[in-house]
Amino acid sequence: MPVAITLTLPRDASAPAAARRAVKSQCDGLLQPEQLGDLQLVLTELVSNALVHGRGEIVLRFDLDGGSVRGEVIDEGDGFEHELRVSGPEEVGGRGLMLVEQLTSRWGTYVGTTHVWFELSAGPSTSADPEHGEPGRTSS
Repeated sequence: MPVAITLTLPRDASAPAAARRAVKSQCDGLLQPEQLGDLQLVLTELVSNALVHGRGEIVLRFDLDGGSVRGEVIDEGDGFEHELRVSGPEEVGGRGLMLVEQLTSRWGTYVGTTHVWFELSAGPSTSADPEHGEPGRTSS
């Protein structure tokens, strides 16, 4: 059963939880519990980044069709810094994109925007670096 969600999230601390609830309400029972948990963690990280580092409206787009999961988190910022940082043990933040990298099969940005897309599959992650442009077409 295909699922498609487009949701404008509040620009406040409730945004990550709203994204998790929306996906859980639509996908509970359609995804394996571990996959749903991974999806919710990826959304938490990307929505939190949009909230902390972006500006303007935050939009979540999400599609589930069979075993294929694709999502996008979009805000109105000027661009996305895609460098994965290594955080020390005493640092509170800075691990979100490393989690996204580990949990998704592919992820990336549209160059010059804060439009981040990701894909999850039941298989292991094969991505080494974030991609730019549309899935399937890498641009630099």
